[in-house]
Amino acid sequence: MKRSILTATLIVAAAMVFGGCKKVQTTFVNTTTEPLELTVNGPGLGVGKVGTIPAGGQLTTLIQVSPVWLPTTYNFTAGGHEQSFSLTDDCKDRIWIAIPEGAKIDIPSWQEGQGAAQIGAPAPVSYNP
Repeated sequence: MKRSILTATLIVAAAMVFGGCKKVQTTFVNTTTEPLELTVNGPGLGVGKVGTIPAGGQLTTLIQVSPVWLPTTYNFTAGGHEQSFSLTDDCKDRIWIAIPEGAKIDIPSWQEGQGAAQIGAPAPVSYNP
């Protein structure tokens, strides 16, 4: 029993070290007229108390999570707004989330990479009410 637990622990550790992390640049867009304190809950780095989203502005965080935890759901609070989103192995590297849920936001149709513009679309984000 101890050997199987040790083996499983070593496999998970190796996956985290050698398999790398899924990195997703997550941009939260505040469409309200008040600044909002943003807290993201879920596994990985780039979560916790992220900061303040200015009124009518945006805040970006780079969420890094081990593939072992995917797919996973993140819950966040921004002021009095509570929402959730999911990350999967095949989700895009950049996602945009409107606060409050359902608000219309302008998502850039370009992504900057290595100094060249690339056409891209927002990642699929599933909301769980």
